[in-house]
Amino acid sequence: MLETFKRIRKQSVGLCQSLKIEDLVMQLSEEVRSPKWHLGHTTWYFEKYLLTNYIENYKPYHPLFEYTFRDTPKTIFAQDQEIQESASNRPTLENVLQYRKYVELHMSGLILEYAEDKHFKHILNEAIHHELKHQELMMTNLKTIMASNPLLPEYSEMIPTWEKRANYDIKWIEVPEGVYQIGHQSDDFSYDNETGVHKTFLHAYRIQDRLVTNREYLEFMADDGYKREDLWLKDGWSWVTKYKVKAPLYWLKMHDKWKYYTMYGLRNIDLDLPVTHISFYEAEAFARWKGLRLPSEFEWEVACQLHTPSCPSNTNFLDHKRFIPVGENGHAHFWGDAWEWTNSAFLAYPFKENKELTSTENPSRQLGNKIVLRGGSCLTPKSHIRLTYRNYSFPEKRWIFNGIRLAESM
Repeated sequence: MLETFKRIRKQSVGLCQSLKIEDLVMQLSEEVRSPKWHLGHTTWYFEKYLLTNYIENYKPYHPLFEYTFRDTPKTIFAQDQEIQESASNRPTLENVLQYRKYVELHMSGLILEYAEDKHFKHILNEAIHHELKHQELMMTNLKTIMASNPLLPEYSEMIPTWEKRANYDIKWIEVPEGVYQIGHQSDDFSYDNETGVHKTFLHAYRIQDRLVTNREYLEFMADDGYKREDLWLKDGWSWVTKYKVKAPLYWLKMHDKWKYYTMYGLRNIDLDLPVTHISFYEAEAFARWKGLRLPSEFEWEVACQLHTPSCPSNTNFLDHKRFIPVGENGHAHFWGDAWEWTNSAFLAYPFKENKELTSTENPSRQLGNKIVLRGGSCLTPKSHIRLTYRNYSFPEKRWIFNGIRLAESM
């Protein structure tokens, strides 16, 4: 696991190589944190849950980094209302990179020493996947940070190329009525919210073989989709009217033409690419406008298991460094490009073991009042995703790469 550890750690820093220091230290809110914070936080995680527990008299790199890089950062004077959490201009980026080297040096020795320890390997694997998860969060936060800059800077000037779909006609994947098994069933890594393997009955249904495109979503907008209360859930309509939502996040109308902000700057909308940065409310309203619906997370998992149980080689994940959904050629493309909204609440599975939660970031702490998303995105590391992975988000949130796949009962 040492080589995996080193590779993942190097990958995190590599994602920041094209950035200027101003890009790395900017923080917008508690939810949208700086790349510098993500680099420090993932390092603190190894220090907190492995080094301090397995090395006797381990000396932390800095005693106050516990406050800076914990899950919910706090000033040491948190009890004083006059002193609120800042945007963390310190520690410096150079200091954070030195912190990473310090922890990596100690971790390398520890991994070799406990190579056969089952419990250690479990915590190490969890920490590695925690860093993988934060690679996506860091890039997602970075896009929000850069889009908030009036100059609309580019993450990269090198626009990627890919094989476009030969045919954008919708194909339907039919799934027969039956009882299907749901949940993570192997010994490979998974979060505990994927466990609790159980059977569920599904009526016959069919599901589209691709995500909804920008072209299709523009048709919804042209038909006054954002102005028709009859298309929206009550909470969704309240959200639309309160925030005057008229288009997906990062979309901008200039001279009667829609553009959107990408990691390559402000560009004309590619009509054939998957629409992204869509809230659950928008996805649900679009589905209603089409006379269809969103699939349940169980329908999504079963369709994926039956038709594309493993990632095709051309799947668009973070590893390809495209940083945008591309809607590539492929059959029943359930993986990558954009997280897909389902109509399922993020709840515990039946028979799930009620285990102690190692970290406050464990997904099981987030159960309730959120919606499940499936499939991964163009910013998800390939080694982090799996068929049973259950992402989650509040229904109004749009800052991750989330999109729409439609279904209907038969």
